Amino acid sequence: MVALLAISTARASFELMIITDWNSGFHRFDAETGTYLGMFGNGQTEGTLATWGSSATNRFYAMSYNGLRSWNYSTGAYLGIVNFNCINSYATNDASGNFITVAGSAVTTFGLSGVNSGVSISGTSLQWIYRHDDGRYYMGDSSNGGRILRTTGTTVSSSVDVVASGLGSIGMPATPRHAMAHIRPGLPNFANGLYVHDSTTNDRFYAFDSNFNYVSNSGYGVSNLTTRNGAARGHYGIYHVGKTSTAGTIGIGYLDDGSAWRYFTSNLISQPTSMTVILAPEPGSIVAFGAGLAAMLRGLKRSVKS
Repeated sequence: MVALLAISTARASFELMIITDWNSGFHRFDAETGTYLGMFGNGQTEGTLATWGSSATNRFYAMSYNGLRSWNYSTGAYLGIVNFNCINSYATNDASGNFITVAGSAVTTFGLSGVNSGVSISGTSLQWIYRHDDGRYYMGDSSNGGRILRTTGTTVSSSVDVVASGLGSIGMPATPRHAMAHIRPGLPNFANGLYVHDSTTNDRFYAFDSNFNYVSNSGYGVSNLTTRNGAARGHYGIYHVGKTSTAGTIGIGYLDDGSAWRYFTSNLISQPTSMTVILAPEPGSIVAFGAGLAAMLRGLKRSVKS
C-alpha cells in the first residue's frame, strides 16, 4: 500500500487548468503536462467574464452578463444559475464561492442564491478586484490619478487603504482588468505582489512587488502570445493563456523564475476568454502525508505483531 502511495504521489498532478472558450465550453487541462482532460458546459460560456474553482468543493463558477453559473468540475454536472441584472465587469471570489464584482463606486457580492450584499466606495471608478492570500481585497481605481486600493480587513467594506498611486503616470490604462493574478514566491522580483494584464496593449503587463511598488510593465516573453486572455497563478509562478500566431491555436505559457517560459498549445479552443487554475496541496505536503501514513502503518504492523 505504501509503495502504491509513493507511485501515485510521484505521478500526481497538482494544477488543474480550466480555460473558457467563447465558442464551445470549459476545457480542462493538466497544467503541468498539457494533457487534455475533457470539456463541460457546452454552449454555456458566451459572455463569461470571470471564473473560479474550489478544490474543497469540486465546484467551478462562471460569471457573465447572463448570470452566475456553477458546475462540478470533476463530473461536469451543472449545478445552477443565478439570474441578475447585467454585470459587465470582472470579479474575484471569497472563500465560500461567492463572486464579488466592481462597477464605478459599487462593490457587490453575488452568491448562487442571488445578491448577498453591497457597499460603495465614494469617489472611485473601480475597474478590477482581486482577493489576495492575505485575505484582503485589492481594487483598481482608474480615477484619482490611478490607484490600487486594499480593504483594511478581510471582509468587503468601504474602509480601504491606498497601497499604490500615480499609476496614470506609468501608462496604466483605465481598464486593466483583462486578467489578474497574485504572484507566488517563484518570481523573486515580484513575490507576493500583483500582476495585471493590459486590456488594450497585448504585449504589456503591470507588476507590483510585495510592497505594491510598481516594478515593470513589459518583458518576460509575454509577446509569444498574440492576445492576453487570462492569467492565473501556479504553485510558484504565473500561467498565461492567449492565441498564438498560428490560426486556431491557443498557447499556455508558464513563467516560473522571472525569465524561463514553457508552453503547450491546443487547437481545441478558438476564442479563449478566461482561465482558472485550481491548485491542489503542495507536492511536499502530500509527500509528508505519505511519510506520515507509512509511519502509522509501520506502527500498526508492530502493534499487531506484539
